[in-house]
Amino acid sequence: MKTSKLLALALATLLALSSFAFVGCGKPDYSTSSEGLEFKLNDDETGYVLTGLGTCTEEEIVVTNYNDLPVYEIAYRAFADCTTLESIVLGKYLEYVDSWAFEGCTNLKKVTFLGTIDDWVQIYFYNDYSNPLELAESLYIDGKLVTEARITTADHIDGYNLSNYGKLKNVYIGSSVEYIVGDAFIGCENLESIQVDEANTDFKSVDGCLYGVYPSIYDTVIYKLARYPSAKKGTTFTMPDFATGIEFMAFEGATNLKEVSIGANINYIASAPFLNCTNLEKINVDSNNANFYSVDGVLYSKEYYMDCLISYPAGKKDTTFVIDQNTFMLAQFAFTNAKNITKLVFLTTELISGGYHTFEGCTNLTEVFFIGNKSQWSSIRMTIAHDGTFPDVTVYYYSENQPTDSGNYWHYVNDVPTKW
Repeated sequence: MKTSKLLALALATLLALSSFAFVGCGKPDYSTSSEGLEFKLNDDETGYVLTGLGTCTEEEIVVTNYNDLPVYEIAYRAFADCTTLESIVLGKYLEYVDSWAFEGCTNLKKVTFLGTIDDWVQIYFYNDYSNPLELAESLYIDGKLVTEARITTADHIDGYNLSNYGKLKNVYIGSSVEYIVGDAFIGCENLESIQVDEANTDFKSVDGCLYGVYPSIYDTVIYKLARYPSAKKGTTFTMPDFATGIEFMAFEGATNLKEVSIGANINYIASAPFLNCTNLEKINVDSNNANFYSVDGVLYSKEYYMDCLISYPAGKKDTTFVIDQNTFMLAQFAFTNAKNITKLVFLTTELISGGYHTFEGCTNLTEVFFIGNKSQWSSIRMTIAHDGTFPDVTVYYYSENQPTDSGNYWHYVNDVPTKW
């Protein structure tokens, strides 16, 4: 009898231990948010807004439910400058993250989302630092590292949800997706291909590139290149005949590209089409194009009586570039990261900038040869360098005859700009 009781007791103990082990080795309990966080009820009192860290100091913070209600929002700068945060777990009911929520979380490495990829791409992140992926290296959904996004039920893809996520390699867009915010895939440096379901009437993919479909007043549709995947293989690309436009930052980060050709049918090119294409050497335009042209691989648009320089290829080998008298405007990001340029020659005294970052990253630019005088240069420099990205350079002013003072001047010698 004693033996039986001892065996029964041992068996019960073993079962208890195995039960404990099973729970301990199972999925973590994310049913409620981390202790110490601060919340407030949302306006309709159906859920909560996370307002701040409070007393929470955990390296992994869970934001899912509070007082048995879901957390729908994360407030402005809620986690800002939390350098102890290494991992964040976000609940599937999250809908909105306010600006700068994760700014300064410099040690954040991992994001776990308890919903689906379709849920994730529809969260509204107010700006880039609203999304923890701006800092974190990895996104986990359903316990798996996300390298492929198969979007099958969402009706849209918001702008900051996947941007700058370096582990994303492939995207599949189902028939349900009706619109995609323009910068949705910016900074996805390893993105190789974007495929679209043939039943989708708003987007299509050809050879891994994403095109938007737009209705026309002529009972036809218009196609514009929305995204050329940053890691797509190949050094050359020719815009297909069916496309008539290139959307905002469409080629951004395509570092494999060396040459792009634009046909006669392209009538629209949005801002910064080739930003961070650091190896791009040449942009060609069909001579029959009525809206755009290229000179020595540099892209221009035809604007009224004077023209706009849209994009100087960042990988172009030349060290000197001449901005001629027909150029009236320099577009936003026009010369960004053109690291081979050491000298600019301005043959115009009337020039405006179309936006910011025109010369950002031109780290080897040291000299400017200007056709006008100091007063005119001061006016132009204020226009093209108002954002502070124009480098410190030595400016030389044109003088047909050898100057008598000791200032910086230049003139032509056999049609070559030369210092006096």
